[in-house]
Amino acid sequence: MALIFYFSSEGSTASNSHSSPIADLFGVSAWLVRKTAHFIVYFVLGMLVFNAAKTLSKQKNNRLALISIIICIVYAASDELHQAFVPGRSAQLTDVLLDSIASIIGVIVLKYIYEKITSRRHHRPNQRRQV
Repeated sequence: MALIFYFSSEGSTASNSHSSPIADLFGVSAWLVRKTAHFIVYFVLGMLVFNAAKTLSKQKNNRLALISIIICIVYAASDELHQAFVPGRSAQLTDVLLDSIASIIGVIVLKYIYEKITSRRHHRPNQRRQV
């Protein structure tokens, strides 16, 4: 979250200086680079928040997933509000939506992985095969 806050605190010139070289390298627009970065960062944030919730709590996965998603959406909205006060930046509802979708997908992916690992542990035979 600190990294997101740091990048959100940068003015538009500094923000463009990060995305423009990558855009030039891949031959895409700086806008696409920024939106892809939003998606990746919030996807990872969703996974990290869910993992932290799972580590710290014994509640069921569905409840932890919902709590994690709410935390990420609230953070995405507060991040955009913060950007409204940064010179050269503005708050974008579409960024909140993109960030929210990315974090939801991140939570769902990690929840699925945890459930697959758990189901394999419970369905693993206790005896070794005789050859």
